Amino acid sequence: MARKRRSGRSLAYSKLGDFIFDQNPYGTDLQYPQNYKKARIAKYGLGKRFDADRPFGVLDVRKDPKLRRLYRKGLFWPLNGAKRRVSKALRIPYTFKDPAGKLHRGALLIGYEGAGGGP
Repeated sequence: MARKRRSGRSLAYSKLGDFIFDQNPYGTDLQYPQNYKKARIAKYGLGKRFDADRPFGVLDVRKDPKLRRLYRKGLFWPLNGAKRRVSKALRIPYTFKDPAGKLHRGALLIGYEGAGGGP
């Protein structure tokens, strides 16, 4: 369990989860995995091995050519006409039923925007 949640901030995390859930465009019949440790949640990007318990260190990508190359290998998502650097992306599967009762599969994509540990 992540440090932040252990420190008494669970209400903020619960509100964030509620907000994300409320933003789904398919109604309330969304089914997310019940066990996130067993679910097939794909992790991408330079930060895929890092989390709240094992965060990135602070790296200055401007001073090291090797780090600059790593920075350019990162994920870039086009949003509203601009490229956004995503240090870590998660793909969380879900299912939902349409009004006719047909089951569909989709995924929630979460991207942590940042420089991959750099400035």
